Amino acid sequence: MIFNSFLSLIEVDAINQVGKRDGIGAFILIAIEAIGMFFLLKWIPLNGSYIYYQLAIHSLWIGAIILIVVLRKQGLSSIGFKKEAVPYITVGVFTILAVVCAVWKENNEIMGRWFFYLIVVGGGEEILFRGVAYPRVAKMFDSPLAALIITGSLFGAMHQIAPMVWNNAPWYGVFNHLGGGVIGTMFFLFIYASTENIINAILVHAALDFSKYIPFFSILSILYVIVLVVFKKARRKTV
Repeated sequence: MIFNSFLSLIEVDAINQVGKRDGIGAFILIAIEAIGMFFLLKWIPLNGSYIYYQLAIHSLWIGAIILIVVLRKQGLSSIGFKKEAVPYITVGVFTILAVVCAVWKENNEIMGRWFFYLIVVGGGEEILFRGVAYPRVAKMFDSPLAALIITGSLFGAMHQIAPMVWNNAPWYGVFNHLGGGVIGTMFFLFIYASTENIINAILVHAALDFSKYIPFFSILSILYVIVLVVFKKARRKTV
């Protein structure tokens, strides 16, 4: 019973919109991301222009993923995008707050960092690992739990790429990130599944990483998700 309750927290509608063979495509996209990131981090200069290179490259990458999904005729809902105004408005509000804080503190880096965490970190990682990979791997193995562990482990392993490139860290350091990757995946999957929109997972992911610049962003994003979940549950009971 407890196990079934846990699974219900991480099940998403997108699992029913994809086929088993789509899991292979998800693994290919993750491999492309890993290889591409490794060589791009070697090529991109680690200076003030770093975030703008990343923004441009990941915007194209996200666009390519969306195009693949559209061409597969699976619909954007198969990667977690839903036609709801609130999540998009909330992202707009957070962006305005980041811009205001950047102007107030006279620090343009704050503005650039927000877009970096929103598009590169939150957008890139959530769309690939939770939006594309998770439901397709779950369908492939007929197991949301297996998908959680597999995609979570891969998500964690990817965090070793930057240390390998920049600090000559050993490849086997990936094992240090596997547990955290699974836990992080569980957390963001819960947000995605409970709010029924991956935009909310993207927002929270970005806000948590960005909180080193503006601390209240993390608290504000979590409160937003809590209110949204409560509102959705109350709305279901009245329907």
